[in-house]
Amino acid sequence: MTLLHTLIAIPLVAAALTIACTSRRLRAVEMIGVAGSVLAFLFAGYGFLHGVHTWEHAGLLSPDAFGMLLTLCITFVGSAAAIYSVGYLRVEREKGIVSARRTVQFWALFHLFIFAMLLSVMTRYPIIAW
Repeated sequence: MTLLHTLIAIPLVAAALTIACTSRRLRAVEMIGVAGSVLAFLFAGYGFLHGVHTWEHAGLLSPDAFGMLLTLCITFVGSAAAIYSVGYLRVEREKGIVSARRTVQFWALFHLFIFAMLLSVMTRYPIIAW
């Protein structure tokens, strides 16, 4: 598995782990949510700092320099949003606005959205992403 495949797989694995957790384990869900986003940012930062030439072109996935910059931006914003969302969702749960089940759904969909964004900037053929 290449570094590129790993970066794409991180949000999918985080979404699957989030779905596997029950509503009673909200701390674990929050930790998976933040850890998945920060880990994706670290992988994207590594790929950006070491240049695109270290990223093996993996079939349909083939980022160029601009795609790597966008990958870094997507994962940075995703990490910041994940960190902020923890406190925000806790307050919303305390007020009774958001249930524990909806919190788990939020984190799963959050990571699926990050996956879709990463896929759209890393694919060799943009029509496939749509």
